[in-house]
Amino acid sequence: MKASLRRTILPTVARMSAPFMNRAPLPASAQRPRILLVRPDHVGDLLFTTPAVRALRSALPEAYIAYLVGPWSREIAQDNPHLDEVVSCPFPGFTRRP
Repeated sequence: MKASLRRTILPTVARMSAPFMNRAPLPASAQRPRILLVRPDHVGDLLFTTPAVRALRSALPEAYIAYLVGPWSREIAQDNPHLDEVVSCPFPGFTRRP
């Protein structure tokens, strides 16, 4: 793994995934599944996941679903009504410069 990738992506993924992985167990009656979807690639690829996100929400309506996307996809992802949170991170190798 490239050093720039480790310095940029891994801390962001660790920070975002910590609430999903390192939580104290809740009573069965209070548990709410937490799902982090990581989609750093192109806008079109993000759009192709819309049916999967909708199916996930339909299967787990009580779940907290967050999306980690590149900054170029944030506006599109935040309009998805099936998501609870959208966070962007500049992923190395996925730049949108002319």
